Amino acid sequence: MGATTEKGILPKSDVYFMTPSSLARRLFFYTICAGHFFYEDSYCLEREDYHSYLLLEVRAGKAKIRSGKKEATASKGDLVLLDCHIPHGYASMGNLETVWLHFDGNGAKNYYEMLHDSQDACVILKEAKEASRLLRILYENPLLQEAERSLLLNQILLQFFMGRSLGIAHGTQEREGSEYAAEDGDEPRSHPDGWRRQREWVEDTMAYMREHFREPICIADLAGLVSLSEAYYNRMFKKMTGFTPYEYLLNTRITEAKMLLKGSDKTIKEVAYSCGFTSESNFIHAFKEKTNMTPGVFRNTRI
Repeated sequence: MGATTEKGILPKSDVYFMTPSSLARRLFFYTICAGHFFYEDSYCLEREDYHSYLLLEVRAGKAKIRSGKKEATASKGDLVLLDCHIPHGYASMGNLETVWLHFDGNGAKNYYEMLHDSQDACVILKEAKEASRLLRILYENPLLQEAERSLLLNQILLQFFMGRSLGIAHGTQEREGSEYAAEDGDEPRSHPDGWRRQREWVEDTMAYMREHFREPICIADLAGLVSLSEAYYNRMFKKMTGFTPYEYLLNTRITEAKMLLKGSDKTIKEVAYSCGFTSESNFIHAFKEKTNMTPGVFRNTRI
């Protein structure tokens, strides 16, 4: 680790850089650079890109985060995930201390797109003790093998995913005015009760699908159960779970079909209708899409 002469960074700060192998670039999440920074009150960074994603733990103070024209505020204990491939910036709001790490890799973009709401400047994980602990392990151990570093980065991103499901990972975009009313009466995403309600809506409709998957179900009906528009419900469900309501319903039906194929004497057609499919052909097509084999082949394949 070494010191930095960057303007606005106090001398007690540390930084180091890494050069990933070609193997890491192909297969892993890899570290580009990492640091532990203490900032002057006036620190402000603005840049067009840094060809990476940034993990930034706020250890003290507050930071203003910008992505394009969107802004967010990160406070002590927060862990920020920011796309640095596009114009962005961040600034200290008083005394600021952070541990940070720039990374990229195969799958990083897909992870970020799954976690990030396009209306927000970044993704902020609240109550980030475990993810921040893993980040500090990465920062404090620059000699870790690339595979180990990739595993730790993956675990951090999974913490963001779980936080999204629990309602503690979100953006806190600051907009003009104090009100942000999502459609259908949703509460502001910066309000924890709003996230708890969204989680309850998702869990309620998931439970409904598990109970009624044998019956005809359309997404509009699911949205209606929780008094949301179909479009908003779809977006919310995918952000919380990683897949759309239709995908969840289809997976539920396919899972039940597997049980029937292995544990009953029902014909393929009977299995199809027992699991909510409208025809045998639709069932066979969907089953093959999900498993890469037909129901008949699956039934005759030993476990």
